[in-house]
Amino acid sequence: MRTLLILRHAKAVGPSPDGDFARGLAPRGRRNAKQFGEWLAATSFAPELALVSPARRTMETADGVFAAFPSKATRRTPPGLYNAEATDILAEVRAVSDDIRTLIVIGHNPGVAELAVGLTGSGDAAARSAMSEGFPTCACVVLQFDTTAWQSTLPGAGALLAYVTPSRLDGREADD
Repeated sequence: MRTLLILRHAKAVGPSPDGDFARGLAPRGRRNAKQFGEWLAATSFAPELALVSPARRTMETADGVFAAFPSKATRRTPPGLYNAEATDILAEVRAVSDDIRTLIVIGHNPGVAELAVGLTGSGDAAARSAMSEGFPTCACVVLQFDTTAWQSTLPGAGALLAYVTPSRLDGREADD
């Protein structure tokens, strides 16, 4: 079995004079990243490897998550993950060593949402419905694949174990 977490970066500040790549997290984003890390610490989904887009907001999201959840996960920042399309993210996932059983990808929409929806074929029906309605900042899906090789990660083959958003973690009805 392989477990894949797909996390959209937390809420970022608005436009930056230094460009999109340099946008950092807003205060709410910092809180949400920490909150997600606390949730992750309470689960059995501890990633061994984190593939993180090199943009500032995704790096800060990873910092917040792993500050709240001290992890021994190795981090890699493939340049191709910045604003990547779903197919490009999937290529990065498929290139991961089969020694890694649990992987987290931290990236950007629309690529992460499209990948999450495209890989999901079964699992929690209510979570699948909620996920298809939107993928807000700091949303994460946890997918499990019945395989021993990341190369075999195929569209529709993932079982959705969890769909987590900041509002679901703190009991609100909707994310903005």
